[in-house]
Amino acid sequence: MRSLLPSASVARFAGLSLLAAATFPPGAQAATVHWTGAGDGTSWSDRLNWEAGFLPGADADVVIEMPADITVVLTGTVSIRSLNCQAAFHLNGSLTLNGGSSMASRGMTINGSLYAKLGAKFTAHSVANITAPLNRQMVLQAEGVGSEIDLSGVTVVDATAEHATLDVQALAGGGCCCQG
Repeated sequence: MRSLLPSASVARFAGLSLLAAATFPPGAQAATVHWTGAGDGTSWSDRLNWEAGFLPGADADVVIEMPADITVVLTGTVSIRSLNCQAAFHLNGSLTLNGGSSMASRGMTINGSLYAKLGAKFTAHSVANITAPLNRQMVLQAEGVGSEIDLSGVTVVDATAEHATLDVQALAGGGCCCQG
């Protein structure tokens, strides 16, 4: 049975920030953007890792599907519409999902913040761990009616490092599911 935290509930997790350089040109329509790994093969911020050579912008539906085990590393602050990630994903920054359904299904390490807003739904399937590193605060936040973060697929939550905190927040009608 799913357990959603009520709208004003807060539990502990951590956060960071990143600035995307070359996003889709102004006025471009929302698009599905696929990871190719043709650049350095791991960095979200390397535009050559993305089809068409542009970093995903705020309206992008991002798809990361790779047949081999790879790790995609996001450092800094990024805002996209949705994420469908079927590769190992290491968030060392801040990722905001603005609408749409998102999922991670092959392992995810979060050393930062994940925000679901504007009705965004994020589901962690078979995610190995969520880690709050030393002297860091990690924030997982669902804000706004219909926004949800579902952590029922997470197998390990580690906030044991010194001065590490993990805040799970459900605000203004958002919800967080923390158990299956």
